[in-house]
Amino acid sequence: MKNWKLAFGLAATLSIASPASAETTIVFGSPAGPDAPEGLAVKAFAEKVGEATDGEVVFETSFSGSVVTWGTSLTGVRDNLVDATFLTPAFHPSELGATFVFIRLVTAPGELNARTAAAAETALLNCPQCQREWDRFNVRPLVVTGSDPFNMICKPEVTTLGAVEGKAIRAAGPFADYVKDMGGTPVSTVPTEVFEGMQRGQVDCAMGGVGWLRQFGLGDVAEYVLDETIGYDHARLPFSINADIWEGLDDDHRQAMIDNLGFLHAEANALNTSYGLDARQEAEAKGVQFVAMSDDLKAASDAHREAVFDAAAAAATEQGVEGAAELVASYRANLDKWNAIMAEIGDDRAAYEQALQREIYSKLN
Repeated sequence: MKNWKLAFGLAATLSIASPASAETTIVFGSPAGPDAPEGLAVKAFAEKVGEATDGEVVFETSFSGSVVTWGTSLTGVRDNLVDATFLTPAFHPSELGATFVFIRLVTAPGELNARTAAAAETALLNCPQCQREWDRFNVRPLVVTGSDPFNMICKPEVTTLGAVEGKAIRAAGPFADYVKDMGGTPVSTVPTEVFEGMQRGQVDCAMGGVGWLRQFGLGDVAEYVLDETIGYDHARLPFSINADIWEGLDDDHRQAMIDNLGFLHAEANALNTSYGLDARQEAEAKGVQFVAMSDDLKAASDAHREAVFDAAAAAATEQGVEGAAELVASYRANLDKWNAIMAEIGDDRAAYEQALQREIYSKLN
């Protein structure tokens, strides 16, 4: 990556009141790797924006935390280390309390495309308290996407409520609450240390993305995966831009980005889904078994997930988030709306992108 100070100066100079023929450089820095689903999606988005502007908008990208990390991406975009970045509210529960409400809902029921659309519509269009906290950091999240499914990945076979009892299960945030309700013992092992923990018998299971079977090598140590999705990280913000840069863009350049946000949303979701499926197939080829939940565990799991809405609102209210109950209610209403849309369009990718543009992204300013 070029010297970021020079690159930012170029971006800022060319973005504000520049002729339509001038080149605008967007300096994008991500904590994730270039081949991570969000990295691939942003690069494809950049190509589409470049094509739509006849090459007038170009992206200068850095990945793998070389400029901003998960913990510094929020302040990095505020302080002009980068023009745009990949944010996740999970790393900023205090600074982004209202946005973190969506993280509190990760174990709620719902499939990926409907719930990310509901989160996007709620956060971007129906959450003034989210907007106020973004304003404090001078950042404009433009899109909300999700992860591969989170399942319980285990070394011992754990399929019943009784079998979960007392098991040491790596889990964080809302997933730790889930583990407690199922009778397990959540442990705070970082994902990169789960493999060794399972090898040594210190960790029985991990609540993690199916992609962890590949990403963290769990397919070589785990023997069972509960074949039941417990949730998704449905509040990822893979393209969040400095507000001054956004407002200083030429109108045509800004519109080119808006017009391709539905693509970015759908592409990131699709790539995460594919990553999870590929990781599953690789693990199954190594002998990892995907096993069904017993009826008693399924009943307890479903009950917990339905109760998450009220629990999330209560926890956010206790944290001091203004209008937390109304925010959760708005998300639930939008989830119902998007469940109906997905029932109509099914797996039609083009129709999904069109719906995202029509219902959400065309309404951004």
